[in-house]
Amino acid sequence: MFMLSLDCCLDRISIAVSDESRYVLALQEHENHFDAASVLASMIANVLKSADITMKDVAVCITTVGPGSFTGIRAGISTAYGIAAACPNIRLYGITSFEAVYASYQHTSVPDNAIIALDTRRNDYYFQDAKKSLSPQVGTAEQIVDIAKAKNIELIITNKTDGLFDLASVSVVEQKITAEALPSAVDMMDERPLSPLYLKEAAVKVKCL
Repeated sequence: MFMLSLDCCLDRISIAVSDESRYVLALQEHENHFDAASVLASMIANVLKSADITMKDVAVCITTVGPGSFTGIRAGISTAYGIAAACPNIRLYGITSFEAVYASYQHTSVPDNAIIALDTRRNDYYFQDAKKSLSPQVGTAEQIVDIAKAKNIELIITNKTDGLFDLASVSVVEQKITAEALPSAVDMMDERPLSPLYLKEAAVKVKCL
């Protein structure tokens, strides 16, 4: 069984192919997530070629569903559905960006009472704790640190430390999502629908003439 994993919700695009033991056969990353619509297909073709397999060999496709970039979320989910439409035997799994960041940080020792904070690009963060005792929500750096202190949380994992690092009473580490980690965040017995997780409205205004 081969697994195709993809993420383009946050800062960059990451695509990986893994085998059933979650060993990574191929990985490709692109630093601008705004290019998702134009490069996802070619990146997927590249990792399949590098892994020496075709889409017919893929049994599972995993994608992040947000929160994050509206364009990235839609591009990832649409691509996953397009793959499944072409190859009906492929099972789809969606995971949140919080789960993806936490899984990407698992290569080191990490407490299970961490908070994952994701930059919204609007001077605040999406956040949730690793135990999921908090619902996914939006808050400022100061609010997140206050919650961490109140709950005795030891670590904040974030894709952008700028707004949090100065509030150093809680340990803060930076971690980007890497697609090779996504299979470790998926429960293969729990097939979740690919529902986008939006915590903010799009920062777009339409002017009617």
